[in-house]
Amino acid sequence: MGDWHCNNGLWTAGSWEVGDMLLDCAAYNYDAGDCIVMGCTDPAALNYYEHATTDDGTCQYGTCPPGTEDCMGHCIPQNWIGVNDCPGGLSADPLAHLHNGAYPDSLLFNIPVGSTPRGMCVLPDGSKAYIGSGATVTVVDLLGLDAGTWSTTTINVGGLAYSCSPSADNLHVFVANFSLNAVQVIDVASNTVVQTIPVSIGPLKMWTAHNGQRVFVSCQNGHTVSVIDANTWQVLATVPVGQHPRNICTSMNDSLLYVADWSGTTVSVVDLVSYQVVDTIPVDYWPQAIWPTPDGKYILVANFGFDFSYDHISVIRTSDHDRPVADRCWYGGHPYDRR
Repeated sequence: MGDWHCNNGLWTAGSWEVGDMLLDCAAYNYDAGDCIVMGCTDPAALNYYEHATTDDGTCQYGTCPPGTEDCMGHCIPQNWIGVNDCPGGLSADPLAHLHNGAYPDSLLFNIPVGSTPRGMCVLPDGSKAYIGSGATVTVVDLLGLDAGTWSTTTINVGGLAYSCSPSADNLHVFVANFSLNAVQVIDVASNTVVQTIPVSIGPLKMWTAHNGQRVFVSCQNGHTVSVIDANTWQVLATVPVGQHPRNICTSMNDSLLYVADWSGTTVSVVDLVSYQVVDTIPVDYWPQAIWPTPDGKYILVANFGFDFSYDHISVIRTSDHDRPVADRCWYGGHPYDRR
């Protein structure tokens, strides 16, 4: 059984049967005023955004510039990346076209990689991108993109390469291999796997600490997070967290680790001295992506919902881990990942 703020459902045969969806209840719409949503606040404008709280001066009137109309008939910024396919025509209902794209068709490059690409990471110096694709990792040299050129290299890793995170010194890339129950270390210079680090069951998402000293991997089926020394490649701790942990992040000072517990509908807060869970914060259903704001004041959690139009971002204050969450910011359909 699942039970969230204002919602309930039943897990059967690998999927949720949705129960009552009371999305307008007070708890779901809790707003402490922390979210500042920039956008056009004039209802008469073509690109009026009903959830905007602060006008950013982008209101457009008259006719949308060529190539800047989305599937809802709104004006949006030029050169947004996406595929503007509206098979049913324009519609004010976002559910009519959420899986068809809503942005102008202005994709700059389409770089072929392996089948079923999943997680991607980029070296801190921006020179290369790494994409987990089944039993391979595709390396894309990004240095020629400004001139419209690139090159790719395929590294066979076996198993299922799910996500990755680079070392702070640009020398190595850590890959979470879901089916091997391991983190693999790729040497950037040679494009080879130089170490395989056993972890718990189902490693999924990775994060490198801001100071570069530790690497973290969520193990979804083990309900744990493994902490790895980024220099010695030794596992320092295996921390039990909530149910099916997914994305993870550290606070800006690397003192705490925040874990999105996907089916636990919570965020686990881990102290990185004791490696113990010191707080558990309810954040609505299906928390996925998680990220600290640069000023260190908030942790943003993307909630992947059943009703596309009510997917949102839960905002946690790091100063007090406020309950309920400090705010909820509305977002597009199915916010899933970060970066």
